[in-house]
Amino acid sequence: VYGNTRADAVARRAGSDDTSALAPLPLTASTCRLYIRRRCATCAQQFRAETTTYNSFLRSIDPLMEFVITCHRSRKEESLLHRLRLNVARTPSLLFKMGRLNSPNCNVCGVEADIPHQLLYCQQHLQHRDTLRCRLLQIGCNDFSLAALLGPVLHPNQWAVTAALLGFLRVSGLVNC
Repeated sequence: VYGNTRADAVARRAGSDDTSALAPLPLTASTCRLYIRRRCATCAQQFRAETTTYNSFLRSIDPLMEFVITCHRSRKEESLLHRLRLNVARTPSLLFKMGRLNSPNCNVCGVEADIPHQLLYCQQHLQHRDTLRCRLLQIGCNDFSLAALLGPVLHPNQWAVTAALLGFLRVSGLVNC
């Protein structure tokens, strides 16, 4: 059959070292950037979809994964913010899971000392937390939740919220978690 023999001939030519049969692909730098950007967006979207259960803590504070670190933070502060957001800060709860502590519980409260407990509920940091809450009210943030403290920048004052949180972590001694 004529169509089959012609297809076979084209396939043989494409598989040979003769590049004259191949059509050139005009790829400019901007076209390459566009393809790379699209591919990265697709991969990121696929990653977020596949890790929904694994990243449930992060999704609870930043459902659309919009958080961006400002360039005005030190590497230590950036690392701390990312550890808190990813639920891998060195809290007693995590250290217990790693076999480095005998108990995941808070020494003061007797409940599991995870990130929400450390930031929002622990009685040991009550005074510093009250100062943080007052600071947040001064800058117009009425919400005192993990999403408000660790979430994405939703309004112009979010950087002030992040600065207030970092101040709280410093004075409460949680900056090394």
